[in-house]
Amino acid sequence: MIAPYLSIVLLVVGLVSARVLVRDEAATTSDSTRDTPFTQSGERFVPTITLTGSFVPDPTVTITASLEIKSQDNIPALTSGQTADASPTSSRASHGLGIPDEPQPRPPASFLSSPVAWTSAVQPTATSLPPPQAPTGYALIAGEAGANDFVILNSTISARSVARRDPPAVVDWRDRYGFHWITSVQDQGYCGSCWAFAATALMETMVRIQHGPWSKRSEADLHDSMGSDCETGNWPETALSWAHNNGDGIADAACDPYYADDRLYFPCADRAGRSLRVPESQPLYTIEDQKKWIDEVGPITAAFRIFTDFDSWTPDKGVYRYDGISPTRGLHAVLVVGYDDNQKCWIIKNQWGTYSGDQGYYLIGYGEAEIEGFIKYGITNVDPDPWDRKSHQSGLMIQGGFGSKHKNFELVRANPGGGFSQIVREDVYPNTWYQSRTVMRPDGSDQMVVGQPIILTSSFNRDFEVLYLTTFGTLKHWYYSQSAFQWYDTDQWAFWNIGGYPGYVQKDDSSFSLVVRRTDGGLVEFKRDVLTADFMYVRDIATGIKQSGPALVASNVGHDYKSRTSMGNLYVVAVRDDGKLQMFWRSGTDEQAPWTPSEIFGEDIGDTPPVMVQDYWRTTDEKTPGGFQLAVAKNGRVQHWQRINTDIDTNPPVDGGCGKWELVFEFGVDIKHVWSLMHGSNHQLELVAEDTDGRLWHWSYEYPGTWNRKALVPGP
Repeated sequence: MIAPYLSIVLLVVGLVSARVLVRDEAATTSDSTRDTPFTQSGERFVPTITLTGSFVPDPTVTITASLEIKSQDNIPALTSGQTADASPTSSRASHGLGIPDEPQPRPPASFLSSPVAWTSAVQPTATSLPPPQAPTGYALIAGEAGANDFVILNSTISARSVARRDPPAVVDWRDRYGFHWITSVQDQGYCGSCWAFAATALMETMVRIQHGPWSKRSEADLHDSMGSDCETGNWPETALSWAHNNGDGIADAACDPYYADDRLYFPCADRAGRSLRVPESQPLYTIEDQKKWIDEVGPITAAFRIFTDFDSWTPDKGVYRYDGISPTRGLHAVLVVGYDDNQKCWIIKNQWGTYSGDQGYYLIGYGEAEIEGFIKYGITNVDPDPWDRKSHQSGLMIQGGFGSKHKNFELVRANPGGGFSQIVREDVYPNTWYQSRTVMRPDGSDQMVVGQPIILTSSFNRDFEVLYLTTFGTLKHWYYSQSAFQWYDTDQWAFWNIGGYPGYVQKDDSSFSLVVRRTDGGLVEFKRDVLTADFMYVRDIATGIKQSGPALVASNVGHDYKSRTSMGNLYVVAVRDDGKLQMFWRSGTDEQAPWTPSEIFGEDIGDTPPVMVQDYWRTTDEKTPGGFQLAVAKNGRVQHWQRINTDIDTNPPVDGGCGKWELVFEFGVDIKHVWSLMHGSNHQLELVAEDTDGRLWHWSYEYPGTWNRKALVPGP
């Protein structure tokens, strides 16, 4: 049907480009042509484009129009095809800023007492936990032997002692305690959105510091949901307050990709479950409090005045100090990732791309460019969304957003009489386990669980999903509604002739993937469609499989985190009939891609499920592939296998041989099955194993690099 006759009048303020693009909101990159503000003889030109005619919206259509540019007094100045000299002093100078050049509340001239609620500050207190290193030693993150003196954030909420040490002379969160904590440098383009980038960088960094996973957030989700435009600008603290008080927080980067222009707000449909939730921000008035916060909690936002000499700063010039004569371009917001008392400077992360400054970072002297004239802000106790954790946990236990520190363990276990129980471990000492509820149909029918259930938290309002093998040879599906506070039986019976334990994940397009063994020994892939909620057969993967399990990982390998259409590769491990473990993988983005059989490792594994997750050790930013951690029972003990994936994207696993898999631990006694593995917020591995008496035990991989049995999981 042809759309009604439509007249479109676009008023574009100060733009050079004579093109109007009807863009696809799902596109992964913005148009390469950037629109540059310009003036001529001190006047601001107001281009007006008028399009008339029948118009059918089509994201693939490019509309071109003639353009006449007039000055504000309506005198013709330029027409399309002509240019105006708008060249800034350097390419860096043309980047947008984004803070209104107007007064902001300043800290009092004499501020004698600290307003910081230090009792709620997260403090680094524990010694590090190096990742497993085969064949011997627990050493450097890069895998080099010879160091065991790391420190890692315990992320506990504790009171600040009067006797607490003074901050060190240098703190730099880019590389602290031997780990990387800061997400990759971004580019705001020519949009005045620096405030959104600074606030976003702070929130995503605190997820990494307090919970471990990388959490690239969407600057556009913050900018656009507030109804902001590129010209007006705003303040980081306003953005932080908005994220706390409005909606569900801030979504991931792919939910609402960033473009350096003004657009309508169209986030992904499941934004509520893909949003990081944050508390109110903490103002930091004094330099003393700012340094203590950076040391004990994490980075902070800052505002300062941009002078044109800042645009050409490079690290060989030393710490930036205003030359005293360069004119100002306005106010700018950044993330302060550290400080250096030896050089008397702040270390900042800018958002003008990696080609600016020192790979996107700058050193600004204390007191320079009015940087001490604006209040700095921090946040703590952030609540990550399931999107951040989906590749780091698998099996019957997950870490959700509940608890005072948003770190409760949520566990489901089978009941002897049918159905399952929901078990919780509190995230504060003494980490008490308790049974939350029993879930089963009112008539008790069709609920006999074979083995144990598996659970995940979906992006749909953070609802829980539970799947398990039944005595009927089917897979049963339940979900828990966070809004209704109720478990629901979906009456979904995912096929017959199921003869193994399932692996179940949510992929980057929000759909669900399921891999499980059939009774004939075939390994098969199913999917659960997000529109119909139906389970559907996809393809066979392999034959000759003895057992499957929650060893399916929706990884970040091959994933473009800014794209709505890109998906990371899928990897799964199963037990073969010959007792060996084998990994299979396929492209995540190409749904038609076949599964590739690859590395074979281990031997004499019985009829027991393997469990696998992707870790976040050895990662430098959100784009770095983490390794694989796998656990499986053998001869009454747990075997802990590891694959370091530093080059998995360029050197994919191939069939034959064990490849990069290494056995790094064997532990426990009287172990029958392993049912869960998780890389948790405390940077430790968490595991649940069943003993030969049917009891479930919680184990942790802890400093200095050992597995310890922690607690008996309550249950029947």
